[in-house]
Amino acid sequence: NQLNGLIVPNLFMKEFLVRYGVVASLITEAAFGVDITSSVDSNTRSLSHSGPLRIGFIGTLAPYKGSHVLVEAFKMLPVGGAFLKIYGSLEDFPDYASGLIACAGNHLSIEFCGTFPNSDIMQIFADIDVLIVPSLWYENTPLVLYSAQAAGCPVIASNLPGLAAVITHDENGLLFPAGNSVELSQQLSRLKNEAGL
Repeated sequence: NQLNGLIVPNLFMKEFLVRYGVVASLITEAAFGVDITSSVDSNTRSLSHSGPLRIGFIGTLAPYKGSHVLVEAFKMLPVGGAFLKIYGSLEDFPDYASGLIACAGNHLSIEFCGTFPNSDIMQIFADIDVLIVPSLWYENTPLVLYSAQAAGCPVIASNLPGLAAVITHDENGLLFPAGNSVELSQQLSRLKNEAGL
């Protein structure tokens, strides 16, 4: 409380800090920004219902980011109806990454793509139909979510405060209970089967 001020990216973070004693008047809420100079026109992006659904995960391959929940959900989808590209380093949390690869098994539609330069992110979004953010912990609103929105790429995210501050279910994305692979699989099926969603 001796600071001149604090900037937080969402109301959840503000309420969290106030709960632990920070004076509310010191806090300014301002969402993160992303460079949109290379963004695609979101009005020209449409989801194809004829080919396989192209699903993407971009982030740290660590337990709290929940990519294993996504792999489990993906394996529940009909074979051949979707592809999953997982972007993230296999070296940061090697034990978890090994378990994730084992969970994926020999599924031909799951690809581990490694990392990429941040300057390539809009091209990554151009090559997927939906970004999944299956976090298992409170997020301070990951920048990848804003980047996806800038690219006009739909997002399915865990229904946790930092994520739900940006995604409103059935309005600008879809939410599912954190850690629930069955519910995530159902939301993925909606994208494939519900015309106009």
